[in-house]
Amino acid sequence: MKYRYKRPVRAFLAALLICLLAGGSVFAIDTTYDGYLDPVTGDPLNGTTSYEAEDGSRTIVTDGVYYDWNLHTYVYPIAGTLGEVYSDAADGMVLGESVAVSCTDDVTIRVYRDGEEVPGDLSNLNVPGSYVVNLDQGGNTRRMLGFTLVGSRTNAIHTFRTPEGFYISSVTMDGETVYTDRYSLDMELEGEYTVEYTCMATDMPYTLSTTIDRTPPVLTFRGKMDENNRMRSALLFEGLQQGDTIYLLRSGEHVQPTLNGDGTGAVYDPGNYIMRVFDAAGNETEYTFTILMYFNASSLAFFALVLAVVIAVIAYIIINRKRLKIG
Repeated sequence: MKYRYKRPVRAFLAALLICLLAGGSVFAIDTTYDGYLDPVTGDPLNGTTSYEAEDGSRTIVTDGVYYDWNLHTYVYPIAGTLGEVYSDAADGMVLGESVAVSCTDDVTIRVYRDGEEVPGDLSNLNVPGSYVVNLDQGGNTRRMLGFTLVGSRTNAIHTFRTPEGFYISSVTMDGETVYTDRYSLDMELEGEYTVEYTCMATDMPYTLSTTIDRTPPVLTFRGKMDENNRMRSALLFEGLQQGDTIYLLRSGEHVQPTLNGDGTGAVYDPGNYIMRVFDAAGNETEYTFTILMYFNASSLAFFALVLAVVIAVIAYIIINRKRLKIG
């Protein structure tokens, strides 16, 4: 009797094994999948996963990223949680206007511009530079997205590439139409560019207007300068353009030159100097010079006053000594 159920049990196990191997997808586990999971269902976020809302308020842009029409922002869901990161810019965008970045209360993000953390309010990021938004989660840091902001003039772009899910719709350079690849544009040449690119999923257009400027600023100097950039006078300079910035180091310490507001300025004090001039596009020119001890009108007047006082004191002493002898 103890062998009565031996054959039915074997048959059941065999049938179960066949189901698992052949069509039992209910029991199958894909151990090769290493992507993100839906925070609600736990399903893989692949091309078939949809964040589409029934009311049409959401549109998938790329895998795991959607555009919220009510918030008018790109949304980056965080795998394994209900947290989200919101940004006016999609990953990889190049823009000429300000960008706002935020997140849900249960999420911590840090924004970096050119490698340095941006402190405080993140709702109006408008300084040109390369931005990265990182997620701080459980002691780990993960990049969520990145974008680039440029001003009206820039040297930061050499090749414009569209973000994933976008395409270039039109380009003009110095007012002339440029025919280019749908996903990249060579911007090495100087000129005024207008690039229009569009999100495939939402049909939303974006425009980047900027002038590519790769010419460094040039200043003209006046003063008693020798062939080794040494002078026994003040250094006068001219040629500053609107948007130019001067960083001046005197013996390693930051000092402020005299600026006249008309593109001219001066440096007076003796010392070894390094002058760096940046234009609005980010181009840089460096100058080095030395101002030796010299006498200008003020120092000569002071020297003359001191000399007069010394002469007066000597004359007073001589006169008093003669009086003492007479007496």
